[in-house]
Amino acid sequence: MERGEITLDEAAAALTVSPSTVRRLIAERSLPAHQLCKGAPWVIKAPDLEHPEVRNAAQARRFRRPSSGDLRQRELEL
Repeated sequence: MERGEITLDEAAAALTVSPSTVRRLIAERSLPAHQLCKGAPWVIKAPDLEHPEVRNAAQARRFRRPSSGDLRQRELEL
C-alpha cells in the first residue's frame, strides 16, 4: 500500500462485502478503479473507499437480497 493502492480482496474486506460485490461496484462505476490491461488486477485507491457514495453503495449491496422469482411470495411490510 506504498502508493495508496489496495487489492480487490482488501477493498472487499474494508467494505465488508465479497470480492464479487466489489467487482459489481466497479462495473456500475460506484467504485473508481482501473486495470493496466484487460485481465490485470484492479487498481483501487484506498482513499476512494472512504467516499460516502462508495460506502453507501456497498451498504446497499450488503442489505440487498435477490428476489425468489416465486410470484406467490410477498415481501414483509414492516
